[in-house]
Amino acid sequence: MSNLSIPLLAVIASSLLLIAGCSGKEPAGGEKKDNPVTVTIARPSQNSPAGITASGQVEAVNTASISTRLLGTITHIYVKVGDKVRQGQLLATISSDDIAAKKAQADAQITAAEADLENAQKDLGRYKALYSRQSATQSELDNVTLRYQSAQSRLEVARQVRREVDASGAYSRLTAPFGGVVTQQLADEGSLATPGMPIVTLEQNDGLRVNATIAESDIFRIRSGDKAEINIRSTGLTTTGSVSQISVSSLATGGQYIVKIALPREAQKTSIPACMPISSSL
Repeated sequence: MSNLSIPLLAVIASSLLLIAGCSGKEPAGGEKKDNPVTVTIARPSQNSPAGITASGQVEAVNTASISTRLLGTITHIYVKVGDKVRQGQLLATISSDDIAAKKAQADAQITAAEADLENAQKDLGRYKALYSRQSATQSELDNVTLRYQSAQSRLEVARQVRREVDASGAYSRLTAPFGGVVTQQLADEGSLATPGMPIVTLEQNDGLRVNATIAESDIFRIRSGDKAEINIRSTGLTTTGSVSQISVSSLATGGQYIVKIALPREAQKTSIPACMPISSSL
């Protein structure tokens, strides 16, 4: 649980000071005098809540569900749950016959377009020479020039198709977008991968925070930057974090507001596992 403690003493003292200062009366005759003001420092009783107690979980700041845009068979998964991976490391491969067929088609289109462009370029050079000797008309030269430009366009289209196929083929090799730890394996080798289907989940454990739920009656007492005492009983760790994010709506959480509390760097070096339940005091 995460305990967020908000001191109330200063607020009470300043309130009493304001009440006492407003209670003085002006003397008769309009003459103002500086009357001494009695200030009483009150301490909150044990029945007054000094803070907010909430429960939550430790979570990674960066989490990624690795999926593909291809429809194909998962040929190999190179990691398992708990493995530490580096950025760019290969996680899984997908086999797709469609990509191989499209690549062959694109290569054939490029070869044909290059041959057409070469012939068109030769014809253009020949007609330019004939036109300079007045052996060809302007209309004939314009037609040959147009055919040359069309051949150039067809070649560029074929090359763009090949680039698109290469980009799609990149999704057959799934790599880690950042260094972290594999927390879930959601598919097995030999399974059919579909576009958008998560295969593994990766979390970056060098950036951790607490995800706590706060009741609607208490959320108004919390501000961004407030300090929170965090107790992780399973590891015996007690540390202080700061509120980094406050949810503006409880519609999707059953009347509970989500509050994110950043953990200090030194606390993260104690190998706190993500999704670890915590108790804390605010």
